[in-house]
Amino acid sequence: MPPGAFDTRRAAPHKQYMIELMIERWSQRDGSVDWLWSIWQDGDRKHMGTAHPDADSAEMDARAACHRIFGRPPDDVTVL
Repeated sequence: MPPGAFDTRRAAPHKQYMIELMIERWSQRDGSVDWLWSIWQDGDRKHMGTAHPDADSAEMDARAACHRIFGRPPDDVTVL
């Protein structure tokens, strides 16, 4: 953040920020597919998970991590 910029996170510490899960499909050269997940908070990536064999297991792991890290469920889930 540039010097002198207004940081809304410090100005309103009581505000809950948007948490989004991103579930991404990655196709490998050998034809296999990995599903990776990440947690984003207000546009900043905060955490990345490991590869999963399908989107459902990736989302389940990402939701558990969201509860563990932030203490609440995500506001949105995007599957790419």
